[in-house]
Amino acid sequence: MIRGCASDKEQCDHSLLRSLIASIPDIIFYKDCEGRYLGANPAFEAYAGIVEKNIIGRTDLDFLPHDAAEFYRRRDREVLDSNTPRRNEEWIVYPDGRRALLETLKTPIRGPEGVVLGIIGISRDITAARETEGRLYYRMRFQALLARLSKELINPQSNIDNGITKALKGTGEFVGADRTYVFQIKPGNEIMDNTHEWCAVGIEPKMEVLQKLATNVFPWWMTLLANGETIRVPKVADLPEIARAEREILQAQGIQSVLVIPLADQGGLRGFVGFDAVRAEIQWDADSVELLRFVADIIVNAIEQKSTRQKLLEAKEEAERAKRAQMMFLANMSGETPDVQGLARWLPKNVCAGMSNAIKQGDVLELRRHIDGCAPVFPQLARQLRYLADRFAYDRLLEVLSTREEAAHVAT
Repeated sequence: MIRGCASDKEQCDHSLLRSLIASIPDIIFYKDCEGRYLGANPAFEAYAGIVEKNIIGRTDLDFLPHDAAEFYRRRDREVLDSNTPRRNEEWIVYPDGRRALLETLKTPIRGPEGVVLGIIGISRDITAARETEGRLYYRMRFQALLARLSKELINPQSNIDNGITKALKGTGEFVGADRTYVFQIKPGNEIMDNTHEWCAVGIEPKMEVLQKLATNVFPWWMTLLANGETIRVPKVADLPEIARAEREILQAQGIQSVLVIPLADQGGLRGFVGFDAVRAEIQWDADSVELLRFVADIIVNAIEQKSTRQKLLEAKEEAERAKRAQMMFLANMSGETPDVQGLARWLPKNVCAGMSNAIKQGDVLELRRHIDGCAPVFPQLARQLRYLADRFAYDRLLEVLSTREEAAHVAT
């Protein structure tokens, strides 16, 4: 051990220093230049499983596994040869089997004349800190994925069904699932269909056969989902008796673990998104479940967006049908024949232009004058045009007159 003076003061200082070292929770040890231990604190004793008095004078080769001992000795030699501090990270195993990640700083011990007397090492357990960093990095990557998926699905030009399948693929690969899927419940809540699916390479798709399923086949499952609960099953074989129907169906598909999240909106349960583990069990941690619920929100919003688009398209088609019906009604009421536009082609060009200008300028008298002017030559057409004018069907009038303006033949 490094010798101190025999004076009372130095003995007091030495005792104080040892007390300070002993009270530090980090692992502390010091060795001579040959690698023999000169001392250690209780934290080192806990790691080595040996009390300090049985460590002093011995080397790592005397009480550690050979590979670990050689590793430490190489690190010690690097410090001594370079005469500079060195830092490294290493996993260790305590006598009770607990694993820990240590950050170790080793630095030379120098005497009064600057001569290197040995090394001192301090190791801090950074396991929890590194796990926290890992979780934060995981969340950052997942949030980036969520942002990309959201952007793709809210794009008004995007194909929503393809976007949902891409979302299933992206999240499935991210969390290590073998199969991800969406079920949508039909109106009445009695039937559901597997509408979207992604499978990892080598995993058999199931969507084709999972159509028009009765929701009461999964009584336990559907009750939880209707209550807004997430179903997290790390081991399907351990499902309780109340979920026997679900257990038998999942095991028949070779599913070992499953995570199911409800798809719900203000109208209630719309369906669910599921993540299957087939090749190995997966322990779905709280962070993953929380983030995957965001994925479910994105998907249900996309489904609602698709429904809204469809309703708008149907409304537009209905409006167009109504417009066509109105025009047909006007035509029938006026006795207009399907060839009315053909007749209009023979009107003089200046007459058509005069009528069009009168309509656009809102000059009803000028419009009536042009119509009356063509009556002697085109009595049937004049009657039909007058009928439309009397009912303010100016759009239809312009449509009829435009056929003349577009015609290649000009009557003279």
